[in-house]
Amino acid sequence: MSDPRPEHTPKPDEIDPEEGPEPDGTPVENPSGSRELIAA
Repeated sequence: MSDPRPEHTPKPDEIDPEEGPEPDGTPVENPSGSRELIAA
């Protein structure tokens, strides 16, 4: 009934780099243009 961790709510460690901040803490939507590094 009440799942402790619903599948539609990924945990911080389960979030993909494209959907969440990188391991170093750099946000995906970085105005510096870091998206190229993430796409690599």
